[in-house]
Amino acid sequence: MSGATDLRPLPRPVEDGPVLAVIPARGGSQGVPRKNLRDVAGRSLVGRAYDAARAATSVGHVVLSTEDAEIAAHGRSLGLDAVARPPELADSTAPLEPTLLHASRALQTRFPHRWVVLLQPTSPFRRAADIDACVAAVRERGASSGLSVVDAGITPAYLHHIADGRLERLYPDFPKGYRRQDFPPLYVPNGAVYVGHVSLLAEGVLIGPQPAPVVMSTARSFDLDSEEDFARARWALERDPSLADSNAGRGADEQPRSLADWVPRLHPSERGADDAADDAAA
Repeated sequence: MSGATDLRPLPRPVEDGPVLAVIPARGGSQGVPRKNLRDVAGRSLVGRAYDAARAATSVGHVVLSTEDAEIAAHGRSLGLDAVARPPELADSTAPLEPTLLHASRALQTRFPHRWVVLLQPTSPFRRAADIDACVAAVRERGASSGLSVVDAGITPAYLHHIADGRLERLYPDFPKGYRRQDFPPLYVPNGAVYVGHVSLLAEGVLIGPQPAPVVMSTARSFDLDSEEDFARARWALERDPSLADSNAGRGADEQPRSLADWVPRLHPSERGADDAADDAAA
């Protein structure tokens, strides 16, 4: 099989430089009222995000963006710098990019920076090591952005949709006879860490094309948006209290897997007889 790829070259950032972490925390959460102040294992969600950011060696400064006076006061009591978010950016329909750009510009004079890290409070089990891994991945790959992801746990061959009241395979021509482990793992963003160069924010986006990924485990990829999510988080903590440790390192199961390791398995007809024999003996 040819080693050629049709992927475009990764966009390179304008320059390297200091990192600003932004914790956005609106006061008007609809699903769970006052969600960002809710407690998880003795610490508010805002406090947990701050703990991870403060312990991350790649982060130079942390700022809280909020329109809510109580959340701002809570953040300052923890030692957080806080900027007042304009009302037009505090609506539930407002995108995050303008909020991040506002916070970045508000801090640029006091803390000149070239990178912005988005840390949503709703990811309570994110660790400092995850933040550092995302920043390192972006810089090592020469990318302009990066984000944390989690294994989706599915394969394209098993996806179906409903058409005219009948269940149909989404990809009916996908080759059959493969096991789940024969397919490359698929990933989805888990919402824990996003990294973007300030030049991207100036263009209205945080994540550019082909961002650098960092894989996090399913156990730590909680995104708390409902009471059920909080209940599941409490259950997870009862089983594994170490999930709440923002200073713990990344596990061996959280290392990014290379697609190149999986591609030959997708098209056995394109491989030589020796490769096929090796698979049969495995």
